[in-house]
Amino acid sequence: MPKENISLPKEYFETGAEVYRQTAEFSGLTHGELKDDRQKASAQRSIKHHKKLRKMVYAFAAACSVLVISQTLIPLDAISQDAQPSNLQTIVISAEGKITREFVNSQMSQYELQEEYKIIVQGNVTEIGESAFEDCDNLYSVELPDTVSRIGKYAFLNCEKLVSADLPDAKLYVCNNAFTNCYNLVFESIDTAKIEAEGHAFANTTVKNLIISESAVCRYKDPYLGVTVENIVFEEGITRIPDSILSSTHGYSSLTLPETVKVIGNGVFSGCNELKSIILPDGLTTIMEGAFYSCSSLEEVFIPDDAEIGHHAFGYCTNVLLSVKEGSQAMEYAQKENIPYIAR
Repeated sequence: MPKENISLPKEYFETGAEVYRQTAEFSGLTHGELKDDRQKASAQRSIKHHKKLRKMVYAFAAACSVLVISQTLIPLDAISQDAQPSNLQTIVISAEGKITREFVNSQMSQYELQEEYKIIVQGNVTEIGESAFEDCDNLYSVELPDTVSRIGKYAFLNCEKLVSADLPDAKLYVCNNAFTNCYNLVFESIDTAKIEAEGHAFANTTVKNLIISESAVCRYKDPYLGVTVENIVFEEGITRIPDSILSSTHGYSSLTLPETVKVIGNGVFSGCNELKSIILPDGLTTIMEGAFYSCSSLEEVFIPDDAEIGHHAFGYCTNVLLSVKEGSQAMEYAQKENIPYIAR
């Protein structure tokens, strides 16, 4: 079902520190860690060609955990030929094993890169290393072979002209901030059944169809921070919406959950401050801790009779009004946390 989409300017992402601070309480991230992430991105932008300073900045980055991801991305040939640069340069990189930043630099030094270019990676490449293509300002599209099984942290950080990433249709390990600030990158479809994404892995990109699977796992919260989601698709028969899966996403203002959903996990919609309306299924039994934390635009929510609400589930929802059953746990929750409510 198509959702109402509200597009925000790029500046939206640079003024969201308050939302991130508010979500830190339930997500397990500290304010200091969030600050480090923001400082990291800012510092790297200003020192992108200075290797020694780059190493100093890396010292502030948190250790990266291994992630599993598989996704179907918008293919290059699906992009309008009129939209592509007329003089798009093609660069073929052949390698084995891991592609490092140093290897990329040595390969790219053979070309004069004055305009946008496309990179095709060939060979038995198994890993795109840390920062391998970071700050490749004119990178327009990239194709990776099916042998790739891991994308390192910051691998495509700040590739702002990147519009297409043709990745293998198989499980991949993707580390934190791998695609952060690729503002023009559009993923046609991401199936969370095949993704175990670390924090901010896809931050500030666009996903046309985000498929929510009960088996999805999010590492370090907010893997889709600032992501514009055009359409949310729930897998058939889903009973639980996984923790943090939609945290800090935007692009939609209303949502109807499937009738099969029994549990809304921890922090699922936290920081979704464009969400105004949500329809919960009658059979819902549990709204877990921080589920709607800081959904500042959320208005009246009808809580099913038997649904129980966890701590801070509606914290900082400044416009919310809960409709609850008289004498229910939901009513007790609203009274305890001073959430406006009406009893029925």
